[in-house]
Formats: sequence, structure tokens, C-alpha cells
Amino acid sequence: MALLETKNLTKSFGALTAVDGVSLAVETGTLHSIIGPNGAGKTTLFNLLTGAFAPSAGDILLDGRRITGTPAHRVAHLGIARSFQRTNVFPALSLLVGSYLGSARRGILLALAVAAALLGIAIALAAPFAIAYESEAIPSSLLGEYLPWLSASGLALAVGGVLSAVFLARGLRTPAVLSIACGGLLLAQVALTGHESLSPSLSAYHIVHKIRDQLKPDTPFYVVETFDHTLLYYLGRKVTMVSVTDELAEPIRRAPGDFLPDAAAFARAWEADADAFAMFNVNDLPVFLKAHPVPMRVIAADPRRVIVRKP
Repeated sequence: MALLETKNLTKSFGALTAVDGVSLAVETGTLHSIIGPNGAGKTTLFNLLTGAFAPSAGDILLDGRRITGTPAHRVAHLGIARSFQRTNVFPALSLLVGSYLGSARRGILLALAVAAALLGIAIALAAPFAIAYESEAIPSSLLGEYLPWLSASGLALAVGGVLSAVFLARGLRTPAVLSIACGGLLLAQVALTGHESLSPSLSAYHIVHKIRDQLKPDTPFYVVETFDHTLLYYLGRKVTMVSVTDELAEPIRRAPGDFLPDAAAFARAWEADADAFAMFNVNDLPVFLKAHPVPMRVIAADPRRVIVRKP
């Protein structure tokens, strides 16, 4: 009996079938690879096996026991784990740096402390000028929310560097090293925590949350001339791609009837639907409506995306 087995495992995101009737068996002590081009469904298959996604159809069996639809945390307890697409090229580097700092000469530590303090001050002073890097994807309103976090992260590093220099002046090596380390840690943590303020531009989570209670399972949802991984993830329901295939080219090739080739085909489908939703890039909607003046009502928007509904 196979240790891990799937039977006709299928996962569809509306009209797009990412995993189509996959049956496999993994025996104890064997090694397998899943290969294929972008959009073939490799990651989706692993998400199904580990409980991150619930399958649209089919079964998953672990040691003969059906675990289809089991939440990810319970699947992990049962013994199925996964690694994510992140690399750690030098896993021991932090230990090596810490070991070096613990034995480095006082002059080197003092130079590092001064460099950390100066770098932190430079980050804090330069942060307000980052507003000049606003773009259509990240407008000045979102950047403005992030800048205080960026300044605070620089100040944290500067304080760590100054404290380290003070401890070194008093002959306290260990507190000096810890001060530099804590300053660097706070630099990273504060900057990353503040990065959440940019999430309305980087993720579809917020815009999906605004319209989720209006969606019905059988109502068409179109994604027009764009593609957003986060939309599919947070929407968790059917979508029909329009014009753009991106990395979903392979699933679309398998089901060409579930793809609209251009904006004109979408406009015809939209007029035929009794109720429908669609997502556009924020700058594409006016262009589309100028070419195809169909009835649409904006129900949600963020700096990058706009969702419309048929009135």
C-alpha cells in the first residue's frame, strides 16, 4: 500500500483548472519529482497535499487514511511537511559573524559601532525623501504611511551603534556586541513591520475583503487584461481570465473554452450576464469603457486595482 496517494485530484479556480485529475502513489522510501512549466499546477498540487487548499474533487490518502480537506496544521501533525520557495544560502553566517565579533579587536568593534550609528542616522534623515519614488503601483499616500517606520528603523540602528560605542569606551565588550546586534535586528523588524502599510498596493486581500459579502457562488467574476496571484488566493472562487494568460497558459491551453481572448469578447459576455463582477488595473478601466461603453459600477478600489459590478 502506498504511503501517500491521490485519486483524480482536481483543483479549479473557477474556469481555470490548475490541477486536473492527478492520481499518484508514493511508496515508503522513494523519491519523486514534480516537474512542469510555469502554470502547470506544481505548487497548487503541493498546496493540496499539505492542506493549504481544499480540492475541488478527488481524494488524498495518507497510509490508507483519507485526509482530503484536512486543515494544514492537522496535516503537519500527521507527518506531511513542505518547504517553501525560499533560499538560505549561508545558514551559519549569523553564527560566524557573532563568533567573529566576540573575538574582534576593540578598534574593529568601535569602527563597526560608529558605522552602524552613521548608517542609522543616514537612513532616518533620508527616509522623508523616499516619497519621490512614488509610482502608480505605490502612491504617495501609502509611502507617506511607511516613511515614519523607515525613519524609526534607522534611529533604532543609530541608537544601537551609539550604545555599542559607549559600552566599548567602558570596556564592556559583550554589551557592545549585543547593542550592535539588537540595533540591526530592530532595523529589520521595524522596517518590515511598517511594510504592512504598503499591503493595499501589494496584495488583493483588502479589496477582496470589501466585496466578499456581495459575491454569490454562481456569479461570474472576470479578471480583465491583468493577473494577480493574491486575488485568486483570497477570492477562493471562480474567475474567468480575459486577454492575459501569464503563467496560467498551460491550464488555459487545456480548457480554451474557459478563456476570453480579448476585451470585445468580455464586453459581449458582460452584457449577456444578469449579474457579474470584474477586476481591472485602475488605469485600464477608463480605456476599456471608452472603447466598450457597457454598464459598470465601481464597488471597490485600491491604488492598483478596481472591482466593478454590473448594475
